[in-house]
Amino acid sequence: MDPQFTASLNEALQRFIKATDTQEILSLTATLNKDFYSQPASVPALTEIASQGAAPELRQLAAVELRKRVIKQWVQVPTELQVSIQKHLLERVVQDPEAAVRHALSRVISAIAEVIQDLGKWSELLPFLFQLSRSAQTSERETGIYVLYTLFEVIADGELQNTSQALAELFGLFAQSIRDPESRTVRVTTLQALGKVAEFLEPENTEDVKTFRDLVPAMVNVIEDCLSNGDEEGVSHGFDVFDSLLVLETPLLTKHFADLVQFFMTVAGNRQYPDSIRSMALSFISMATMFKRSKLQKLKLVTPLIQALMPIIAEPSEDGDAQDQSADDSDDEDDDDDSASKVALTTLSSLGTYLPASAVFPVTMQLVLQYMQNPTPSFRKAAMLSFAVLIEPSVDLITDKINDLIRLVVAGLQDPAISVRRAACMALGSFAENFEEEIAEHHATLLPLIFNLMGDAHTDVIKYSCNALDAILEGMDSTVVVEYLPTLINGLTHLLETAPVKIQITVTGALGSAANAAGSAFLPYFDNIIQRMRHQFTVSTVEDDFALRGIAVDTVGVIASAVGKEVFAPHLEGFMKLALEGLELSSGRLRDCTFLFFGTISEVFGDDFAPYLQFVVPPLLQSCRVDESIQVGDGTTDIEGTAAVTAALEDDEEELLSDQEDDFYVNTAVADEKEVAADVLGEIFSNTGTHFLPYAEATIQELVKLADHDADHVRTAVVGALFKCLLTFHRISGNAPWVAGWPVQVPVNQTLAQLIQIVMPAVMAVWAEEEVVGVVIQICVELTQALKTMGPALLVYKSLGAGSADSAADLSASSQSPDANLTALCNELGNILQKKALCQEDDADEDNQLDDEDKQKRDAVLTGGAADVVAALCLVLGPHFTPYFQVFLPFIAGYYTANEDVPERSMAIGCLGESVSGLKEGCAPFVGDLLPLFLQALADPDPEVKSNAAFAVGALVFYAPAGSAPIDVNAVLGALHTIFAQADRHRNAKNLLDNACGALARISMKDLAAVPLPDILSTLVRHLPLQADFAENEPVYDFVCGLIAEGHPAVQPHLPQLKGILQSVQANADEQLKPAQLAKVNSVLQNLA
Repeated sequence: MDPQFTASLNEALQRFIKATDTQEILSLTATLNKDFYSQPASVPALTEIASQGAAPELRQLAAVELRKRVIKQWVQVPTELQVSIQKHLLERVVQDPEAAVRHALSRVISAIAEVIQDLGKWSELLPFLFQLSRSAQTSERETGIYVLYTLFEVIADGELQNTSQALAELFGLFAQSIRDPESRTVRVTTLQALGKVAEFLEPENTEDVKTFRDLVPAMVNVIEDCLSNGDEEGVSHGFDVFDSLLVLETPLLTKHFADLVQFFMTVAGNRQYPDSIRSMALSFISMATMFKRSKLQKLKLVTPLIQALMPIIAEPSEDGDAQDQSADDSDDEDDDDDSASKVALTTLSSLGTYLPASAVFPVTMQLVLQYMQNPTPSFRKAAMLSFAVLIEPSVDLITDKINDLIRLVVAGLQDPAISVRRAACMALGSFAENFEEEIAEHHATLLPLIFNLMGDAHTDVIKYSCNALDAILEGMDSTVVVEYLPTLINGLTHLLETAPVKIQITVTGALGSAANAAGSAFLPYFDNIIQRMRHQFTVSTVEDDFALRGIAVDTVGVIASAVGKEVFAPHLEGFMKLALEGLELSSGRLRDCTFLFFGTISEVFGDDFAPYLQFVVPPLLQSCRVDESIQVGDGTTDIEGTAAVTAALEDDEEELLSDQEDDFYVNTAVADEKEVAADVLGEIFSNTGTHFLPYAEATIQELVKLADHDADHVRTAVVGALFKCLLTFHRISGNAPWVAGWPVQVPVNQTLAQLIQIVMPAVMAVWAEEEVVGVVIQICVELTQALKTMGPALLVYKSLGAGSADSAADLSASSQSPDANLTALCNELGNILQKKALCQEDDADEDNQLDDEDKQKRDAVLTGGAADVVAALCLVLGPHFTPYFQVFLPFIAGYYTANEDVPERSMAIGCLGESVSGLKEGCAPFVGDLLPLFLQALADPDPEVKSNAAFAVGALVFYAPAGSAPIDVNAVLGALHTIFAQADRHRNAKNLLDNACGALARISMKDLAAVPLPDILSTLVRHLPLQADFAENEPVYDFVCGLIAEGHPAVQPHLPQLKGILQSVQANADEQLKPAQLAKVNSVLQNLA
């Protein structure tokens, strides 16, 4: 060790501690980094200063910096010196009189253990710590346990297994120290250490698990002691440990779980404890709903939990009673987010989200009805809030109770207490978001109440009434909205003039919803409102103003969409200028809103948006390029002034990550901005077409770079944007219509082919590694649309190989084509349909964060998306896809069983029907398997499944070639006749009757001689025109017009009715007929004239 180097470093550290001037601090920091910390000699020098420094703060700072240097430079220290330092540290960690210094030295010891990675190389450490932890001296026991705690924070799992011989001794020690008779510090630190040791215990280590479980009561006793003595920090540490134990795979709490839930709820319900402690106790319950929901149900704890939570939710705020009696609404409950009452409400919401609605909603609603009769306003408020948070997760249970529940909300809206009216507005808003049509039907009852509340004297009531109004307007038809527009606009504009900024934010959003709902009826109010929006576009002084400006930007976009291009055109330049200026302000939310505004305006103006691309696209691309990984540690000490030095030294645990050279965190705000930017780039390209081409290459490059972004919502947006680019290129490049088959018969132009070569490998690379269901669903949705639009050319790109290495459905052997891309794609699809895809692996975890119902819905969407891609491949490849479909058939048909729910059964039959329609004569090998399945589905109790089956059986009969398995047409017609015979029963299932009509038409066109034509025509005439599924107009009017054109005798008696039917569809041809069918209808009507 160089004495001169140590003395110089000591002097520099002392100057640093005393420095108060910012420039001096920066200069000293640079000197320390350059002249001292960059050299391995700093390790022994800092060891000396941490041991012998005159002032405690100097020793502590030296120890903090020593830990950082150990992590980076220990291996460069000579072995002899390493041994000496290790020995010296074990001595000093006991001898130093200051606990803060001992803690800092403890972390140095742990850092050395982390670096050497083998405790066997420091054989003295564990015996020394065990001895120290059993010392008769309290301070030595505290130090020994603390070092063990810090040691288990950093050592690796494998290292702990290597020291398993010491585990029994460790548990023996902790069994004593958790009950230390003199020191609460020892007991709390032991509790923390046990939490760290628990992370290394495996379920198969049954003895260790049993030993740990036996310590749980003593661990709880430590928390109880801290509660009794007002040691909030100790309570916090204890609660953190139990929170961490909940998420571990090893079931360490199973034996005591019911008692633990009872303990935490008792703490949460005790109003003698501060809200901070009660909220921490409720956090455990919230986590239990996410990670131990099965256990909660098995032990029948859900009902007692709800019964315990509701009184906490009903606790009045400190000034809540005064607020309900006074017009002076000074209390904004949003400022009290950590109150036990609000955390209890969040916990109830968590129960509703992660547990089956049937276990939560009925129990809660019994209490809600009771609480609504309570004379104390806080109970009625609790009833409304509890109902509000359970609406979304309980949609299926609410559907048949809507009228009764609306009456409940109406009572809340008319309550004399402010807090209850506000809560009722929140409930109504949630109701409207989840039951748009149903709530809209009650507009005559609800809107007058909302208008009245918008004039309330209390700002919170106004705010939440406008939120509710916003949600209701989203579901209302424009013809109904018009009735209320004068009152609505007058009320909202008055609030814009008089209300505080926070209320104006909500009001502005409601104006956007009003414009969207009213459409062209909004025109009389446009000039007045747009001038007010112009003012809001300019506010930029405080954060609330940024929020107001952001919502104004959103609203102007909505208004532009409502009134149209011609009306908004005079204002376009001014608002675009203001929007671009807003990008220069330091508000991420405003930036996102502005980008979305660009996307909306580009949709309204199309080609006329082109002059703004030069201003809009560069900032969008720049947002895609922003580096969101911010380095938080570079080896320096982030200290500003003496007070900051002291604070940093006293809380070294907060600095543990700040000294890692490669320590990064993801900035979620920037990730959100990238999501918006990617999505908007795709929208603008789609809306402006050829005008965007100068920016297309740079856009696609940036999107491809973002395809493997860490945030799944960014990946989802990128996938959507990339396919928008593909489809836009296809649209503007004038490609000829594609022809089904393989190889590609109608090549696309060179530019589009090159773009496919860039986009498809990027998307398939994402899919191969994707663990998030939502991203895979997006890929399936986009791929289906792209295949239908672009045809088989989409599959022409450099081969990616045969798909995932562990593909569950290896289709390569079945393929008659060596094309690796198709094989890779099919392997991914096969994995999903067998529920073996990477993104489906979490299904094995019974305590994951999705309840069974949500998981089932998610999986139904995923498998439905994969099935749609299969059907699209059948369409674009035709008979060439037959050998691939042979592998898919059992996977898809397997979803049509009695054990599957309606969405799965419907998906299976729908996919198979679309596949037959795409394969055409290629369906021949499957006729014998599919016909019985389709006939069974025609008798399914669900009308949606029947509807799909009707389409499917019609397609099968129509496309089955000669030589395939025989089809009993009479049996098919008999099954269809049953559907028509029960038409009254299916009056709300319009798709079913439409698809049945389409099936009759296809079957008849296949072979007129094989069907009872007069009966079929009579049936068709009774059920035409079609009501919902206008795609079936193609076979229906091909058949009917063909018969009329050839003068078939069977059609003559029906000509008067058919003429009226044809005139009806001709009048609605834009939405009901394709050009080819319209031409046939026109021709027939002309001849019938």
